[in-house]
Amino acid sequence: MHESTLSFFIDHSRRISPDQHKYIHRLKQVSNEIEVKEVRCVYLVHHMQEIPDDELTSVCQLLNASLIDHNEFDRLQSYCVVMPKPELSHIWSADLSELLSIGLFKSLIHIDVAWLYVITNLSGDALGLANHQSINVLHNSAWQILLTRLDQANDYQPYTSHSLHIKNAPFEQSEIVVRDVSFEHSKMYDKPTALAMIQAEQIVDHLPDNINVMIQGLQEPISKIEILTVLAYDFIKQLRSIRHTGLGSSHESLSDLFHTDRLTSDLSHGISLVIDSKPGHLALINPRTRHYVDFYTEDNYCVTNLSHHHLLQVCAFLAGERDAVKGTRTITAMNNGAVTRCLAVGLTLVDGNHIDQSHWLDDVISGLCLASNRIGKPIISGYLRRLYKPKMSSRRAGLQNLLHTSDIGTMPKDIYQHGYLHEGLRLIYIGDDIMPTGIGINPWSTTQSESQASKLFPYTNPDSLARLERLIHSCLALGDANPILDVEMVAEGGLAAAVRDICHKSKCGAEVEIRQIPTAGRDMSVHDIWLSESGGRFLIVVESEQIPLLFDYASRERYAVSVIGCLTKHQMIRVHDENIGQDILNIQIDRLDESPTGQAFEHSNTPKFICGHSRPTQAVFKKLVKKILHLPSLSDKTELMVIQDRYVSGLVTRDPFVGPYQVPVADVGVVQTHVLDQTGEAIAFGERPAVAWTNVKHSLWLSVSESLTNIAAAFCGDLSHVSLNVSLSVRRDDPAGYDDAHSALKELVDLCSQDNRLKLSLGSADWLESGTINPVNFVATATSRVLDVKKTLSPVCQVTDGYELLAIDLSEGGDGLAGSAYAEVMREYQNKSATADLPLVLDFFNLIQSLNRDNHLVAYHDRSDGGFFITLLEMAFASGSGIHIMADGFGSDPLEELLTEGPGAIIQIRKSDFMLVMDQFEQAGFTNKIWPVGSLADTNQVKMSYRNKTIYHAEMPTLHEHWSFFSHRVQKCHGKEEVSSDLMSGIVYNDLLRLSEKVLFEYSRNLCHEITADSPKVAILREQGSTGYMPLAMACRQAGFMVSDITTRDIEYGHETLAMFDGLVVASGASFGDSPKPGLAWAEVIRRKHPHVFDEFKRFFSRTDAFTLAVGSGCHLLYHLRDIIPGTDHWQPWQQNSSLQFECRYVNVVIESSSSILFEGMAGSQLVVSVANGFGRCDSNSSGLVNRDVVMKYVNNHGDVVESYPANPFGSDQGICGYTSNSGLVTSLMAHPERCVFSTQETWRVDMSSDLCSPWIKVFENARQWVLARHKERPPLS
Repeated sequence: MHESTLSFFIDHSRRISPDQHKYIHRLKQVSNEIEVKEVRCVYLVHHMQEIPDDELTSVCQLLNASLIDHNEFDRLQSYCVVMPKPELSHIWSADLSELLSIGLFKSLIHIDVAWLYVITNLSGDALGLANHQSINVLHNSAWQILLTRLDQANDYQPYTSHSLHIKNAPFEQSEIVVRDVSFEHSKMYDKPTALAMIQAEQIVDHLPDNINVMIQGLQEPISKIEILTVLAYDFIKQLRSIRHTGLGSSHESLSDLFHTDRLTSDLSHGISLVIDSKPGHLALINPRTRHYVDFYTEDNYCVTNLSHHHLLQVCAFLAGERDAVKGTRTITAMNNGAVTRCLAVGLTLVDGNHIDQSHWLDDVISGLCLASNRIGKPIISGYLRRLYKPKMSSRRAGLQNLLHTSDIGTMPKDIYQHGYLHEGLRLIYIGDDIMPTGIGINPWSTTQSESQASKLFPYTNPDSLARLERLIHSCLALGDANPILDVEMVAEGGLAAAVRDICHKSKCGAEVEIRQIPTAGRDMSVHDIWLSESGGRFLIVVESEQIPLLFDYASRERYAVSVIGCLTKHQMIRVHDENIGQDILNIQIDRLDESPTGQAFEHSNTPKFICGHSRPTQAVFKKLVKKILHLPSLSDKTELMVIQDRYVSGLVTRDPFVGPYQVPVADVGVVQTHVLDQTGEAIAFGERPAVAWTNVKHSLWLSVSESLTNIAAAFCGDLSHVSLNVSLSVRRDDPAGYDDAHSALKELVDLCSQDNRLKLSLGSADWLESGTINPVNFVATATSRVLDVKKTLSPVCQVTDGYELLAIDLSEGGDGLAGSAYAEVMREYQNKSATADLPLVLDFFNLIQSLNRDNHLVAYHDRSDGGFFITLLEMAFASGSGIHIMADGFGSDPLEELLTEGPGAIIQIRKSDFMLVMDQFEQAGFTNKIWPVGSLADTNQVKMSYRNKTIYHAEMPTLHEHWSFFSHRVQKCHGKEEVSSDLMSGIVYNDLLRLSEKVLFEYSRNLCHEITADSPKVAILREQGSTGYMPLAMACRQAGFMVSDITTRDIEYGHETLAMFDGLVVASGASFGDSPKPGLAWAEVIRRKHPHVFDEFKRFFSRTDAFTLAVGSGCHLLYHLRDIIPGTDHWQPWQQNSSLQFECRYVNVVIESSSSILFEGMAGSQLVVSVANGFGRCDSNSSGLVNRDVVMKYVNNHGDVVESYPANPFGSDQGICGYTSNSGLVTSLMAHPERCVFSTQETWRVDMSSDLCSPWIKVFENARQWVLARHKERPPLS
């Protein structure tokens, strides 16, 4: 047994990040006397007794840190608080520990990462801070222990001994150290003794009253794991009871209510499979040839709707991270594999309770974006709702934050079958080692102590999940030869539930050897292993003869695979422990199939509000507009969106930002099936929770109507392609609310059944906490096939005299302000809400599709938060213009009607089409529902008139400044005063960044090359953290290259050689926290692992007939290999952005006259390109870069090189965005031209080009032409 020791390293950097600013602010909340002198990053490195000097030097370089000497250590002891980085959960730094494994630092075992806050002006000892009653603002119970002094870290030893197993097996393996194994948890007892021990050991807080009934079928002697398994299954039943059990006054369950033949729901994981097959392409990597292939198939698509509320109160960051990855896990585990396409996110931010909501919002958004960036999944749509608390006449009560996510995935047609599963098939465990997090028997688990709360939080490593996805997608690319028969994710209930679900699908039993399951903890008990909910793990069912093939594919992705059991004919789940040579669990499956008994509602808690009846008047309208524009639900949320990589897949054709001004007001998110197809999928949300306080049915009707009017912006053809998924959340102490919700849902189901035009399904159904006043919450998610992604409508209008704006009202029975933005500003509870004429909404959807098909619509925007007035303002913001609103059509009280939030839309049409459009609406039954509402003007003013009198007038820059107040406030909270000032000055002086192009070269707009064995060959080099490789492959294939997927492992084992390729392209990725450190670790692997790997790269870079391109974070690898790349001595490192955060935007760039072979003939052109990185700043003040080295620069609206934000989002000196070697053969670009090669990828355009390709195809065409010229120069073979 080897004991580890601990060394301390301290980061050289003293820059304070936005997250650190946030936590400094929280320290201030603990005590105003606290001053933070400095913030440093410290690394607690667990290692063997001695670290070789060369390894120590490399570690310091990797960490950009140095060992802390005794003097420095003593100085830091004075007043300091050490806390784990918030993005690193149970194991603080899974990222750096993984990088150590990649970089082959064999003496190092594990790294913990923390921030050290050096505090001054604190009265008394800093240790007193730990006992402060407000310490929870600093320390979240889901994190590890809070260290108030650095020397306390010596007492924190997560492992005192370790199993050192490098994941480069089978060829390399370090010394294997046998773990200590505790047999205590596997012993057998009589039932009373086992129950007493579970309580005595505090495995659970309390046992349910009916525990003896629950375990009466178990035979004595019994093990503790058997009892805990029964509890876990019962807990899962309770989670699903709201779906499967008749509650309240109704005896019909929600799942029975939503039964439909047109849509299949997998109720175990909240996933819906939409049967709407369309032929199309699917870009995958063939694992046999390692070539990128366009897999042609007829596919269906699936939708997940997941709501998680209780974890938000434990740790908002980890809850966001968990929800971002859970949809991916769920879709990937559909049958024998599926492909996740995109994510939509909904947040309900409560107002008026003790929680610091700005910090909560920061945490949950950061968790969502960081995780989705690392798995390469774009967030393309969503909402942010602030649920206000009206004045109450009853007791004080709080509200609960809500988080809702919805993923879209794709799978081959008719794949949702399980009849081929049979006895004898093997159960394969694949994924991360099990961590002691999430023991899977909530609500009986201990939640009071911080250590137990940390243990309970299920954690998933996003990078690990991304590798698992690649493995399953590789098998999917084999088509009928796919070795995987079924995939089941490990989620609620851990392995116990996953094995049970496989048994349910196969109608078989299962045998499992628990000691074959890899674990991260040294002394994990068998019930921890069996019930842990730590994520990033799957069970795979395969035939025995397919196991070597699966092992081979998994090895390429650096994943260990374990055979843990098999399916049996006996209807039993048997778990064996080889360490004691006996079964520890042997339970009949039918004992676990009993239907849940449901849960009785708790004592009814009906909140009583003080009713208000105010109405907007002209006298207060101007002040009212300012307050409404400040509301988070309808304000500019740019700052929350730019930290997410929305274009990583290369398939997003509509994200929240629209038009050349990139204003986030899109109605719908659209993702393309494949760049060669114009079809895709669309997603849109609808929700109106505050209306449910007044009328539950109206809330549902409005939510459904909003989702349909939102998704109407996509060209879906008609309603037959639309699927509506309704999710429900209700308090446990609100039986009346549940009954109202059930009645409203039944009425909706009956309407859709009679109309037979809309597919309807039940999404997630969840309990909210008792004791709050949350209303019944519906979230309607509309998804659809898109027949032509280029015909997606946007709110961007034409600003000329030849166009007209029309308002369309789809409400029923007049207006009402309950639950509106007006009511929120006034903080009123009103007893009359807007209503929806749902049959009319369905007719409206088909009519909009027909008008779009015939090209009669120029712009479209649905009426939502803030009513018609805010809808018109948002269209003006997106168009960069002023607007004249004619309020005559809004009745006798136009201001109230303009702020009413019933369903509806604003459309822009050509004046020449006015009579045609009006006739079509009248024939469809929209008499008195549509009228002219004004036009946009090339001014900076908003003017509203009523009966020839001006009733409202304002300057557009002033309104835009108010609308951006929320985003501006978030930036200031992050400490980005300079960045915020740059943005606001652009708004105030009406000098917003406008995207535009000036193309001075010819390019192939529609040419498709046939790929043959003689085609030029290019290799996409990726590693386990890469995510942006697929757009690179599609761009290279379009230019005529045969594209291969290679890793350093392929070169190491001799599967591939760089000598056979004409080009090398290094992929990007936001892995490991999106820092330069993975690039350095990757370079270390190339240098240190095997000499022949290093020699292979050195020979390739010395060739004069081959080119190299790196994009995004792939540039960090080339920088650290510059000593073997000729002509790159002058290169400078790419450093952290000036904004101190990840930035994803479209920007204007000008192509410089450089020596790069990729940009031949493009100099002087101004193009629009995507950028996405956290470390993309080039500091050239002291560098040797000259004009011929720089390939592109950031420019502003006027074509001038710029260094200010956001035109230069990274803050690069002299606007530098990319550079090349002296020879021009090696190019490093911080921009992403591969994500803009196809016209469908140019989401900033109002009208997408009819051409297949954009001007950026020229970069890859230049590469192909240069390679072909070099081929002609080669001497003939002898």
